[in-house]
Amino acid sequence: MEPSNATLAPTLSLPPPGTLQWDGRLLVACAVLGLPANAFTLWLTGWRLRCRGLATFILSLATSDFLFLANSLLQIWSLAHGHQWVLGTHLCRLHQFLYALGYYSGLFLLAAISLDRCLLVAAPVWYRCRQPAHLPAALCTGAWLTATGCSVPDTVLSTTAELLPALVVCRSERGSWEVPMRWLEVVVEGLLPFSVVVVCHGTALVLAWCQRGQGGRPPTRFQHIVVATLSAYVLLHLPFQVTQLLQLVAPRPPGHLLYLLGLAFNVSSCLNPCLYLLLGSRACHHLARLPRAALARLLTEPVVGLGGDSKRVGIVTWHPTARHVLLSAGCDNVVLIWNVGTAEELYRLEGLHPDLIYSVSWSRDGARFCTACKDKSVRVIDPRRGTVVAEKERAHEGARPMRAIFLADGKIFTTGFSRMSERQLALWDLENLEEPMGLQELDSSNGALLPFYDPDTNVVYVCGKGDSSIRYFEITEEPPYIHFLNTFTSKEPQRGMGWMPKRGLDVSKCEIARFYKLHERKCEPIIMTVPRKVSGDRGARQQASSDTFSGNR
Repeated sequence: MEPSNATLAPTLSLPPPGTLQWDGRLLVACAVLGLPANAFTLWLTGWRLRCRGLATFILSLATSDFLFLANSLLQIWSLAHGHQWVLGTHLCRLHQFLYALGYYSGLFLLAAISLDRCLLVAAPVWYRCRQPAHLPAALCTGAWLTATGCSVPDTVLSTTAELLPALVVCRSERGSWEVPMRWLEVVVEGLLPFSVVVVCHGTALVLAWCQRGQGGRPPTRFQHIVVATLSAYVLLHLPFQVTQLLQLVAPRPPGHLLYLLGLAFNVSSCLNPCLYLLLGSRACHHLARLPRAALARLLTEPVVGLGGDSKRVGIVTWHPTARHVLLSAGCDNVVLIWNVGTAEELYRLEGLHPDLIYSVSWSRDGARFCTACKDKSVRVIDPRRGTVVAEKERAHEGARPMRAIFLADGKIFTTGFSRMSERQLALWDLENLEEPMGLQELDSSNGALLPFYDPDTNVVYVCGKGDSSIRYFEITEEPPYIHFLNTFTSKEPQRGMGWMPKRGLDVSKCEIARFYKLHERKCEPIIMTVPRKVSGDRGARQQASSDTFSGNR
């Protein structure tokens, strides 16, 4: 692959030094527009988005385009001096290396993205849930190493030569290696990536069509990327490879045509950032918004979209035992159960809740789930049958939001308000929902209580919105069943609270729970630990560090 200034432009005579013809002006325009755009893409993908997922590929492509356009400055310098290369042999080899690296890296990165997108459609469950975390980085690294290897031969053979009297150019002196290297370029560096692109995208489109026929929802943005990638390849790379092939078989190779097609790569490197923006912004609707936000939408593309709710979704919770099963509930009072691996709706539970659903909690075995509703009722639902197994009306008399969670032994723990707006905790037995097994009143604060249950230690952590404390209680088989343990207190009130699943805790630091407290402008981790030397019997220490469920996600 020789740089385009190794072949003279199709002009009748050489221009005088210091002037630029149309091709030079085109290169200048591409550099002026493309270098800042690709630099912005590099900053966004490398710094703001931390090279996650698709951002890794976009970062590599932007790096390739940036190197290609930066190297074109040397070509512009040569054109401005009447096609003379006055920068010496070392810069000639650097120019050759960067030109070939930018071209080949873009070509092989295109093949790597095609392979990655094909895996997304061909094996969605493996890709979304089991793929190695560094797969995009590994594919990009392989593309860059292959491009570097393809760039070395011409770099070594590059030198400055006097093509015409008083005309010194930078070119690759291949000698007897001319024909073998041309075939290497056409077959290994041209047809091979082209075959990967065509096979991968053809397979992806066929599978996407089949999945749509079976009720699947292939991502629309992915289809846009497929069409745009194939179009760019057919319009720019394939004609160049065909022309290189003609150079091997035609008696008079069309060198000027090869030069013109080489200029198209500069145009492509300039327009690629705009292509990312258009793909991420859903065409003209978002063009009025900030480019950073539009491009970020593309680079943080979700692996799957679930769009069955007619109103805002407020609750999502994973099934405790079945892989890829997710429950969602929204303001339309409908509970949906999804297969996330295939974006398929498994169950739609309508008509079971007359009002807004406050909370949903799966049972330990995942056979049932309980809900707390705005109508003050707690319901236990069998999702397979779509029926209410048990229901307790007016579990708490107050009108403020209530919560309900399943415990490991099948009992239900609820939080709510009394008729006098006092905050309450209650424990219910499904065999007898007439009266609670245990009922405690805490205080008269207005914030709703959020319960978090640890089945290994049988401890319930209760956090109140607007409070600055976390209370925790142990649930036992003996009256009064709900035993107060302690209170964690901090200075600032919490706007919300979440917690880390047990399998994410650092057991080397004796963590038994980790909360994430939401402030106005920050999120603060709160770690619950048990000292290594616990006072009391050995059984208490074993219970604090007992085995936990590893998860089946």
